[in-house]
This record gives sequence, C-alpha cells and structure tokens, in this order.
Amino acid sequence: MLSKDIQIAVSYHPADKISVQPALEQVMAAGWHHIVVTDNLINETGVSEVIRLSDMFIVFLSRFYAQDDRLMLEEFAYASTIERKHFIPVWIDELSVIQNGFIGDPQLLSALEMLTSKYTGVDVRGLIGALVSFMPFKPEYTPSTPQICEKPCEAYEGDEPYIFISYAHDDAKRVYPVVKELHEDGWDVWYDEGIKTTQRYLPVIADHVKR
Repeated sequence: MLSKDIQIAVSYHPADKISVQPALEQVMAAGWHHIVVTDNLINETGVSEVIRLSDMFIVFLSRFYAQDDRLMLEEFAYASTIERKHFIPVWIDELSVIQNGFIGDPQLLSALEMLTSKYTGVDVRGLIGALVSFMPFKPEYTPSTPQICEKPCEAYEGDEPYIFISYAHDDAKRVYPVVKELHEDGWDVWYDEGIKTTQRYLPVIADHVKR
C-alpha cells in the first residue's frame, strides 16, 4: 500500500469536477491528505513544479480530458513520460466511449491510447482499492545527453506501409547504421528525426506508431 504521507497530484477536466470531487473526498477520508489539484494552480510553471515534486499522479480521463490539448500534453504526458511518475488512470468515460465520440485532434487520441496501454486503470469506484494495492515500480530508463551523429536518411512520410524505429537517443551511434542499412535495402522507415520543431513530440510519435 502507498504511504499515507506521499504527495499526490491530481489532474482532471473542469467539466468533470462533479464526478471527481466525491472520489477525492473518499481518498482523503482514507488517509491520503497531501493532494494537490492542478486545476487550482494559476499557470503552467506551477503545474509542472507540482507534478515534479509529487510522488503519485492521478489522472481522471474523460471525453473532455482527451480532447484538451493542454491537459493531455502539459499534464498527463508530462507526468507519465517526462517525469515518469507513478500514476493511476481513472476512467470517468470508458476508452471505447472516448474513441467512438472523439471529435478533436486524432493525434491526441493516439497519445491517450499509447499512454494508457500499459496501465489499464480503474473506474472512479475502484480508486481507493487501486491506491491500497498499488505496487511502486522502479523508473524506466532515463536518457542522458543524446549522442549527436549524422542522420542516416529522411523519415518516411507517405501513405504506404513503413517500419517504425524505436530507440534511445543515447544509442543513436549504434542504431543509425541499422536504419541506414534498412533504407538502402529499400524499406521505408520512420524514426523520430522526422519530427519537425513545430510539431508536438508525443502525439506525433503515437500517431506514427498507430499507422
């Protein structure tokens, strides 16, 4: 069980407050009192700092949340992929409901599917049980200074099937020759050198994995 002394950062869409508030009251009644709701913070810097200092991140996912660019990228993606926090997804709307009714940027939906693929999450009623049974995991690999070397080829951006290359930037000197060999043998390949500086990293990655 998680220590009752940990700081928990909570993220949800304002439209879901009526659904979220009773769940947070139950969490506090169960003994977890150090809860910071990102919706109460005034700017992005404050949100990032709270997430960075927290021990656990709880995200309440709904059709509103999934379509909110800021919540998806500056809070959920930041907590789970940049800060690599322990997190529990709480589904207000089921993923299938979100997928079927999604009308926003399809890359955000791809990012949501990727972020939650490893952690199935719980519904609102299961949150206390999830906290009680949660087993902390060791953070995964965190890259150091990326190695800089010459790009082996341009990343493929067409509509035909292609190979998606996933690697750590620290391994670029070993990976790039493999990418070059595949490209020279006639395979279309995509890797993250295909992300333009004006694009959002996580949705682009998720979209290319999906395709």
